[in-house]
Amino acid sequence: MARITSPRTTQPGSPDQKWLHDYLVNVTGRPTNFDVAGRAFPASVKSYAMAPKHMARQARRKEQLAAEAEAHGHVETAHELYWDALRDFHQAQHSIHRDTPQKRHYYERLVACYDKVIQHNPHEIRRVEIPWDGNSVQCIYHPIPGKPKAPAVLYLSGIDVAKELYVEPLDNPFHRRGFHVIVMDGPGMGIGRLRGMTLRADNYELAARPVLDFLLAQPEVDPDGLAVLGAMPGAYWATRIAASDDRVRALATNGGLYAATKPIFEDLVSPRFKWHVMYMMGIDDEEEFFRAVGDLTPVGLGPAIRCPALMVINGYDEFIDLEQACAHFDSLAGAKEMWLLEDEGHRGASPAGFAGNSQIHSMLDWLRDTLKNGRALDYTRVVRIGRNAPGPYGKASAYPFGEDFWY
Repeated sequence: MARITSPRTTQPGSPDQKWLHDYLVNVTGRPTNFDVAGRAFPASVKSYAMAPKHMARQARRKEQLAAEAEAHGHVETAHELYWDALRDFHQAQHSIHRDTPQKRHYYERLVACYDKVIQHNPHEIRRVEIPWDGNSVQCIYHPIPGKPKAPAVLYLSGIDVAKELYVEPLDNPFHRRGFHVIVMDGPGMGIGRLRGMTLRADNYELAARPVLDFLLAQPEVDPDGLAVLGAMPGAYWATRIAASDDRVRALATNGGLYAATKPIFEDLVSPRFKWHVMYMMGIDDEEEFFRAVGDLTPVGLGPAIRCPALMVINGYDEFIDLEQACAHFDSLAGAKEMWLLEDEGHRGASPAGFAGNSQIHSMLDWLRDTLKNGRALDYTRVVRIGRNAPGPYGKASAYPFGEDFWY
């Protein structure tokens, strides 16, 4: 019989914040980003400890219905339901910040559902195992159908997500813009953490190097078209990769960690972020954790980044000190562009300045244009994107930001 772990023991640190976090989960239906509309959990979740079971129950229902559709030959419906189910199983396992039998069970169900997505997808999706540091980095590779010679993107997602959550299998924005794409579970993430690989400030780029080797070994990948795109804390890892590997021809980041100091995880964000990053790093002691996360900042790496770089910053992102972000932008050694999304917090997935569309799509447009046409070494552009602005297509802004930025 599997050992049952009490939900009360799954969260390290900040016990004094748990009651408030439970209240916000109950009221908003969200574990983080409480400024964003819409529930992440069903209404039956009244506290954070209830999230794994209730999300798994919802996922299991979808998985069972997918199996019924599959048995009746309705593979398109099965494909859609398995995709929905794995996202719910992801949330279920992600709400447990310990390596427990329950977490592993939910992750196994996530993997089983994703395997069904691969099976029923109309074009190739491939799991790839890449040896690194006595272990194996697991990736998911999405080559463009037909495998034409084309540029490729290493996509690094937020700190909360396993690689299976990306990319949309039937509406792949990378493919539609002419990119092969690979996503990875680096140290501390997804299956990587369950294999014992813990996150440190400087080991993600080391794990990414053999992933880039894999991409460049694929005959369909243009070696002069290698780009890295990082979202939210994935922007930090993407920055480190570009700073340490000159094979990267273009960099685009959305969010980041400017700067990951103690007040961010203690005072400025939901404790769920701290619980999860402590799990990623394999650290239970808060003081040790605060010392470790102080190194999670790309500030100082700018002079080593010579490829063209796009920085997308949300003006009210809890993880960002705007002055430090601007100082990093100033220090970039190559062509550079910044989009400042005004009045947006950390989540900012479908900002008003992009008419509700994901800014990732426009970032891919920028990467495509950059790889195709190049950028002058002294190219510098800053665009402030407000609620009614024409996205990144507006006129360049004065920089550094002046008095009009205050209104």
